[in-house]
Amino acid sequence: MKTIKQANRVVPTTEFEYVDFGYERFNPVQSSIYPFFDKDVNIVVASHTSTGKTDVATAVIAVSLRAGKKCLYMSPAKALADEKFKYWSDLFSDYKVGIHTGDYNARARDIFDDDLVILTTEMFDSQSRKAKSLKHIRTVGCAVIDEVHILREENRGHKVEVALMRLCECQPKVRLVLLSATVSNGKDLSRWVEGINDHKTVFYYSTWRPVRLQRKYAMYSTMDDMKGKIVGLIRKNLNEKILAFVHSKDFGYKLRGHLLACGIMTDFHNASVPKSKRHELEKAFMTERGGLNVLIATSTLAMGVNLPASLVIICGVTRGKSLMVKPSEIEQEVGRCGRIFAAKMEQYVRDHRDRSRSVVEEEYRRKIKGAVYIFIPQKNFGSYKARLEHPSSFKVDSALPDKYALAFHIVAEMSRNRIRCFDDLADWYNKTFAWFQGKIPSLGNVLTELVKKKAIEIDGKSLRLRNLGEIASRFYFNPFDVYSLLLNFHTVFQGKHVDDASLGWALSNFHANRGTVNRSESEAIGDYSSALANRHTHKYNRGSEKIGAIFFHRMTGRGNSGLSSVEAVVMSDVGRLFNVLKVLVDQCTGWDRRFFEKLEVRVQYGVSWSEAELCSVKGIGREKARALSELGYKTFEDVVADSDNAALNVPGIRRVVSDYEKQKQRK
Repeated sequence: MKTIKQANRVVPTTEFEYVDFGYERFNPVQSSIYPFFDKDVNIVVASHTSTGKTDVATAVIAVSLRAGKKCLYMSPAKALADEKFKYWSDLFSDYKVGIHTGDYNARARDIFDDDLVILTTEMFDSQSRKAKSLKHIRTVGCAVIDEVHILREENRGHKVEVALMRLCECQPKVRLVLLSATVSNGKDLSRWVEGINDHKTVFYYSTWRPVRLQRKYAMYSTMDDMKGKIVGLIRKNLNEKILAFVHSKDFGYKLRGHLLACGIMTDFHNASVPKSKRHELEKAFMTERGGLNVLIATSTLAMGVNLPASLVIICGVTRGKSLMVKPSEIEQEVGRCGRIFAAKMEQYVRDHRDRSRSVVEEEYRRKIKGAVYIFIPQKNFGSYKARLEHPSSFKVDSALPDKYALAFHIVAEMSRNRIRCFDDLADWYNKTFAWFQGKIPSLGNVLTELVKKKAIEIDGKSLRLRNLGEIASRFYFNPFDVYSLLLNFHTVFQGKHVDDASLGWALSNFHANRGTVNRSESEAIGDYSSALANRHTHKYNRGSEKIGAIFFHRMTGRGNSGLSSVEAVVMSDVGRLFNVLKVLVDQCTGWDRRFFEKLEVRVQYGVSWSEAELCSVKGIGREKARALSELGYKTFEDVVADSDNAALNVPGIRRVVSDYEKQKQRK
């Protein structure tokens, strides 16, 4: 592993022949890494947001594409992937650029058919488990892993770690480019990367920023006190572009209302807002004149969306009463500050066109300055401030040595025959970043738990998958969660309550759904909590209860705006949950598969049991099913057989019946 030194010159972009960047000179970060753009080495970069890391990746991708090799870009965020897709589709217009951030069950040939493949890290981890993907992965010349500090995150980091290992195992010659703004132990990460593939690795760390940044800490006693101070701060800077990051939707909406009441135009960018409206807000904020100067946002905006602001306000550093927001997340929000407006810079260059463009651009950067105000509660001011500033807060530690995470990956590696015995397991673990960091969990305990939960079996020194473990790997599910689903429905079917509340519990009571609820969410699930009262078997984590409430509300036909943003995420993935259940029914139980098919329809459409039977017919959705049910029809056969044809008065049913009869005649 080699550490890159700061360049003693700024390199003209014309010296790099592979792509036209559209600007004259690389910045100090890019110039330092420039000598390695076309070298067959891994590159690990740790530098602040807005220091040009994307074009470091662009340069390496350009070299690989020119050589006829396939390229991968992996991002933890769909918004970031979308941004890169738009940028690279234009820049690499002679190549096929594709983006894949959704369906876990997408076909490998569809994903890897492109020259430059943009996908989420989970999508790559899922796809790389499949044998059909291996021949495509072996053609990859370089892979860019953005926001690589996600390795430290409990629920997602281990997937990035194992995906990197699998990529290098399938294609040892792949060049890796790892990018982050919040890694303090980048040298350790570089040494590990060098050990898992066939390339030397260079590491670059920089504190350089394109503009000056003032960081200020502000103290508050109550939420109302903070709100008042934020409004005062915004009033003093109304001519600036201001981003106010909140860590609670409740506070975000309250701040929005207070600002509007004070005559300050603003809006709130968050996951509950439709995607089209979010894009409108981003565009309005990017508009220099006549646009939106003040935008409130949740922290998701800090990752991926390139919005320049001259003032960033961090509205508190906690979620709920005392859970501190991760310092790396705060740093991502800080990174939105001081980004240079391209239009303003172009105007400044035009105003000084008698001078060298590069000199004028640098002069403009020196004129620009950004300010960040971080609000911290008074009672924890010292400890929170110290944590935000301490380097250990940005250390990347492997999240893999967790029993739940290890089980998830062990069954996957067994499914692809990478792990077949104890020695294979040890060999696999010895290549992990966790092992590199000296984290040695009890793998034996994990195997014992997997045996207990019917995912694997042990025969001497051999390890074999059982049906439950195969199902987990196939559908990208944790085997412990698959077992929980099995146990949940067994409990419900053995009990007295096979009702909507109990079914909501059975569908949601597993580890992946664990989490917390905020005040508004707690209020939104109150009716569901009441419906589960006095059922001792139905105690579970509040995060799981929130998911159960969503299923309950959908089955009972009740909308609930308090859970809308979470509901959208849950429903985007509900098909996978029911696929797991239906295969479990086929392979591991004697339960009625039709029950689960109808249950899925109920959750998808928000209908009753009788309406679900009708919805199973192509062309009949919730409204048609409800109308038919009110007329007394329970099945579609009843509709077809009815001599009175009352059903034909329901809009659209005549066409459905006609199509059904034509299909029947063909058979």
